[in-house]
Amino acid sequence: MKYELFRPELLNNVISFLDENITERYSPKIFSKIHNLWPEGFILGIVNDELKALICGAIVPSSEKLRILLVVVSPEYRLQGYGKQLMAMLSKVAKNKGCNRISLEVRNESRAILFYKKLYFSNVDYIPCYYQDGTDAIVMEKEL
Repeated sequence: MKYELFRPELLNNVISFLDENITERYSPKIFSKIHNLWPEGFILGIVNDELKALICGAIVPSSEKLRILLVVVSPEYRLQGYGKQLMAMLSKVAKNKGCNRISLEVRNESRAILFYKKLYFSNVDYIPCYYQDGTDAIVMEKEL
């Protein structure tokens, strides 16, 4: 897998990839906004010119915290270390920008919770009915 930063001309590919891999739906405008605010915070994983993984996040204004919006890896590439690589890359960029914490939300019954715990994230909060389908979220954080 090769990694590259998001480019606006790839927006339709990103939306198609997300439609195939997650249930939550996002407005394309949010990805353009994230890209404009912090281009280094939106990393794509490409295999044979196809999008197979991505991570995007933003630095919370007036804080030293990175908030991760999405980490998505295609099913055929899961459990091979690509999610961990994406997290490490984004963490490094955030640390270089002065961040000292990472925060994210995850569905309360998701297998991803174990993935984040292996990366030393801890549960810090619980948000009822956070997702569009009414599923609750667990807020997880870790220090950089």
